[in-house]
Amino acid sequence: MIRNLRICLKVLLFWLVTAGLAFGQDFAISGKITDIEDEPMAGVNVVEKGTGNGTITDVNGSYQLTLSSPQATVVFSFIGFITEEVRVNSRSQINMVMMQDVMQLMEIEIVGSRSLTRSATETPVPVDIIPLSEIATASGQLDVNQMLQYVAPSYNANQQSGADGSDHVDPASIRGLGPDQTLVLVNGKRRHQSSLINIFGTRGRGNTGTDLNAIPISAIDRIEILRDGASAQYGSDAIAGVINIVLKSSVDELSGFVTSGITKEGDGEKFQVNGNYGVRIGDKGFVNMTMDYLHKGRTNRPADPGQFDIYRRQFGDAEADNFGVYFNSEVPITGETKFYAFGGFNFRDTDAYAWSRGDIDERNVLAIYPNGFDPHILSKIVDKSVSTGIKGQLNDWKVDFNNTFGQNMFHYFVEGSLNATLLENSNTRFDAGGFKLSQNTTGINFSRFFENTFEGINVAFGSEYRLENYSIFAGDVGSYSRFDINGNVVDKDTPIDEIVYWQNEAGDYLDSDGNVVLFDNNDILVDEFDNPILDGQGNTQNKYDIVVARPGGSQGFPGFRPDNEVDEYRTNLAGYVDVEMDFTKSFMMGVAIRGERYSDFGNTLNGKIAARWAPTGKFAVRGSASTGFRAPSLAQIHFNSVFTDFVSGNAIDKFIAPNNSPITRALGIPELKQEKALNFSAGITAEPVSGLSVTVDGYFVDIQDRIVLTGAFEDTDPQIGDELQTLNVGAAQFFTNAVDTRTTGVDIVLQYSTRLRAGDLRTTLAANFNNMEIEDVKTNEKLQGKEDIYFGRREQYFLLASAPNSKVNLTLDYTWKRLNANLRLVRFDEVVLIDWIDEKDIYEARITTDVSVGCRITDNIRVVVGGTNIFNVLPTKQDTETETGGNWDPVQMGFNGAFYFAKLGFKL
Repeated sequence: MIRNLRICLKVLLFWLVTAGLAFGQDFAISGKITDIEDEPMAGVNVVEKGTGNGTITDVNGSYQLTLSSPQATVVFSFIGFITEEVRVNSRSQINMVMMQDVMQLMEIEIVGSRSLTRSATETPVPVDIIPLSEIATASGQLDVNQMLQYVAPSYNANQQSGADGSDHVDPASIRGLGPDQTLVLVNGKRRHQSSLINIFGTRGRGNTGTDLNAIPISAIDRIEILRDGASAQYGSDAIAGVINIVLKSSVDELSGFVTSGITKEGDGEKFQVNGNYGVRIGDKGFVNMTMDYLHKGRTNRPADPGQFDIYRRQFGDAEADNFGVYFNSEVPITGETKFYAFGGFNFRDTDAYAWSRGDIDERNVLAIYPNGFDPHILSKIVDKSVSTGIKGQLNDWKVDFNNTFGQNMFHYFVEGSLNATLLENSNTRFDAGGFKLSQNTTGINFSRFFENTFEGINVAFGSEYRLENYSIFAGDVGSYSRFDINGNVVDKDTPIDEIVYWQNEAGDYLDSDGNVVLFDNNDILVDEFDNPILDGQGNTQNKYDIVVARPGGSQGFPGFRPDNEVDEYRTNLAGYVDVEMDFTKSFMMGVAIRGERYSDFGNTLNGKIAARWAPTGKFAVRGSASTGFRAPSLAQIHFNSVFTDFVSGNAIDKFIAPNNSPITRALGIPELKQEKALNFSAGITAEPVSGLSVTVDGYFVDIQDRIVLTGAFEDTDPQIGDELQTLNVGAAQFFTNAVDTRTTGVDIVLQYSTRLRAGDLRTTLAANFNNMEIEDVKTNEKLQGKEDIYFGRREQYFLLASAPNSKVNLTLDYTWKRLNANLRLVRFDEVVLIDWIDEKDIYEARITTDVSVGCRITDNIRVVVGGTNIFNVLPTKQDTETETGGNWDPVQMGFNGAFYFAKLGFKL
């Protein structure tokens, strides 16, 4: 580590010396920004043009900024206002009156409010505005999920290991709720979910989610996070909140960065290169385009084989190559009518290790792998989307007609594997099939601001029609089948007299391990005294049982079978009304109601009321109450698969049965229905002193009928055991509305900006304190006595550990002349899980430290060096009875340790 730090310091010193030669003459300016009514404007961006040098105005509208030259140009910008560029010409004080941009107001809508006259600080519910395009220039996190994990305290995303598809897409959540309980929008339009459903030891097990990493960081201007239930405004999936990704619309500027980094252990190398460029179309149109490539090398943090019995030789992050292109455009048609379109394409090629197979193992063939093997699960993930629409004005009403299509596909391959029933004739690479989700949403929205009623009323209403399709496609026959000695497929329907058995030269029958076996005249396995040999459940065994004694299918990830294939559709029709009323300048109220009809489970109606009271210009109280819902995803209803799970290191083939299968009916599990929620929030916003803003928001979320993945019912179960044995699987799991939960907590955000010596210091303290309780586990008469299997202690702890009970983020950002320094401390609270031997795995609280230092070499080139988790802090080390089979579960900050990086940014 010392050697690495020395290298970093030498490189930084060289850059600083080089930059010092280019500093030129520094020049300080100050001033005050007001609106047309002479009210001070806080949060206005004041930036030296062509550089990353900038600041924001304080609560009094005041600012101070050191420029590189007295002839520099300064850019003043604020959402909803006309951007101004001013040549300094040696002036030390520049005051500015900013004018509202009527056209821009027509286009910008802050998530959580459909009023085009309201800023994010004036909404009655908490909204975080994260300027991702600025944060990305100084951060060592290179994808959207991990960047939000360290910027937004209520947001949690963990990288997985040994969890099949979840190794390739990070499950993420707000406030510890499910990944599918947060709605994602792009430019205010609903984005499709991933086709992946999490089934292993991952955050959000049993849930689907949205793959944010399919959107390049360099295409994003900002991210808005609504931390409040919003089903009545936006529909299903918005129980925990809404994430709105706003794409860049800049023109006549080529920007981007090149980043490279590596972990302290010398693995997990990352390389990213991207670029963004915009072109004007006419006077007010544009096309903004982005291209991004990210390579992530694998990491390996195996347990000590001399200390632990359960051992994975490869335990760490997957290798991935991620390529994406994105665009955002708007073209004037006539008058105020515009055509707009945005979307993109993302391709991800990933390679993750599954659990190790030993040399002496029924799942191995010594002739192929004399030392055992580590199967690779590869995925080809294709994500594409396009949204088009026309917006304009019709008789004083703003109208937006839109169609958005999105599709996500996972295609699995398995390498370094085998089908054990084929012995030495087996392939080592298999096509394992996969799944696909498509979504098409058509909507029309109307809104109008009545400025002469009270202090203004905004009325919005609209309708939406959505068509969804979910499909599973099978892999090649070798990925899922069992074979006899001649390579013929053997299944439960194959007649015994058609199976060709293993035999030696003497004609003796052999089992799949090469041992001589005996059968009586009824083809029942017997010992040398003609006594039946019983299996572990006391059942007799015939020739078929012995022939298929070895597990079939590709090891690491058995392929999807033809009988797993589905191709299911559903439709949704929705309508809403959303009204926001400013009764006075200090008091407003919002009301929303939304009705939806799903073709596969019926109707739902939800409402919301919110209010904000600001007795002074520097203090406000806000709150909301709403009902919410989340429709079961098509994947939760129809997903089915046979997969290999490891319980205390032992491989077990398990079956996830579709919700409408005979097995679920045998256990009395009903068809899936919607999750229902009740949300309350209340908080304050304050600006007690100049430069300091404070927001405190408490919340209460009660969710009934949460959909979860049950524990595993084994093949000895009296209701379904026989059917599981027929399927040659050892256990089965199901999706069901099993749990009621109650989540309470508080979000605290403090921001302070001040002039410190000759530079600008921005400090942010953001904290989330969160507590989830399980109120009820719902069973039926057939499940009495099976509660520990259905959703037992281990599953409950896993759900409760979806997020730490608290996460606190302290960020210090200091800019002086051409230098910028950033320090971030994040404290992750304790996490407790139950392992495979029913013991508590306690992950103690941890603090990580991120540091970066940047320098503007020229007005157009910026260099940043730094590190994340620079003190190499790891979660509390456990034994290998964890869900992952390694020393750590995917909790808190991950287990890869320190990461060092260098970044070159440019604007031309």
